[in-house]
Amino acid sequence: MFEKISGSDDQPKPTYKKVCRFIETQDPVEGLEQEIAYISNLYGKFGQNWWVVEKYVNMHKEPDGYYIPVEVFKIILKSGDRFQVAFDISSFFGADL
Repeated sequence: MFEKISGSDDQPKPTYKKVCRFIETQDPVEGLEQEIAYISNLYGKFGQNWWVVEKYVNMHKEPDGYYIPVEVFKIILKSGDRFQVAFDISSFFGADL
């Protein structure tokens, strides 16, 4: 689910290798909490073992050609390693509009 990034890989991509697809809430705040909990489950406490370097919404092109909204987190671990992860946010993206 996580793609290790370095140097020139820091630009947004329209297609991600893997997208986390477990968020089923329509509440954006709850969705964000689930994303943070997922990363924390893997890497430890947010703000102590890992930090968010950048977070943005992008569109991901599916194999069938359709696009879905994804929230991308670029994180840095205490070790200095950097990763990015994309979460499918189609269950709540734009729900509060």
